[in-house]
Amino acid sequence: MKLHTELLRLRTLLIEELSSQGCLPWRDLESVEADLSGGELVVRFYREGFGFFPVLRRFARANGLELASWDPDEKRCSLVVREGPCRGSAPGPRVPRVDSLEGAGFSELKARYAAAVRVVFESRCAPAACFSAARIAWAMEKPSYAALWLGKLEREAMEPEEKVQLCLWEAFLVHLRESMSGEGSFAYTRLRYGKVLAMDPGNFFALFNLGLVSRAEGRKEEAVRFLRKALAARPWDRETARLLEEITGDLDRP
Repeated sequence: MKLHTELLRLRTLLIEELSSQGCLPWRDLESVEADLSGGELVVRFYREGFGFFPVLRRFARANGLELASWDPDEKRCSLVVREGPCRGSAPGPRVPRVDSLEGAGFSELKARYAAAVRVVFESRCAPAACFSAARIAWAMEKPSYAALWLGKLEREAMEPEEKVQLCLWEAFLVHLRESMSGEGSFAYTRLRYGKVLAMDPGNFFALFNLGLVSRAEGRKEEAVRFLRKALAARPWDRETARLLEEITGDLDRP
C-alpha cells in the first residue's frame, strides 16, 4: 500500500515537472501512468520523445527512481522505484559548457536559436555557425535539432580542429541514444569516442565520458584509467577529481 501511495505521489510530481518545462514538445506527451502491479511509472509519447529524456533522468535521480527502459520504437519509457542500492540510470554525456547559455531561460534560448539559424543560412552552413546552432539546440534539450545542424557540415572543407569538434558532437549524440536505450551497451559510443582520441589523444570530454561509460559497464579499473587521463588534461576540473576519488574508493573497499 505504501508503494502504491508513493507511485501516485510521484506520478503527480512528474506531470507537474514535465508541464513546467517550456522547452519540451508538450504535445508529444501522451500519458503518464502509475503501474501499481509493476511498481513503475510509465511515460508514453506520440513520437520518439527524445527531448524529454534529460528531464526524466534528472527527475529519476532526484526522487530515488531508476530510468529502467527507454524504447523509442514503442514510444514509451519506464521509471522504477529503487529497492536498495543500484547503479541507477545510464549516464548521459558531459558536453562543453557554454557560459553564455548557462541559466538562460527557454525564451532567450529560442531567440538565440532563431538568430543562430539565420547565421547558418547566411554563411551557407559555415562550421562555426552550425556548431553554434547545435550547441544552443542541445541547451534547449533538443538533440535531434543538434544532429540536424551537425549533418549540414562538409568534412572535406573543415579544418582539423573542426573535424575533431564534429566527431566529438557525433559521439555525444550516440552516447545519449545508447544511454537512453537502457540496454547497458555502449559499443558504438566507445567507437565514436575512440575516433575522437585517434585525432586528439588528450581530448578531455572523450576521456571523461569514456570513464562514465566504463563505470556504467562495471569496468571500474578502466574507468579510473580514463578519468586519470581526463584529470591530466584538466587538473582543475572538480567533477573529474570527485568522480575519480569515488571510484578509487570503491576499488579500495574489501
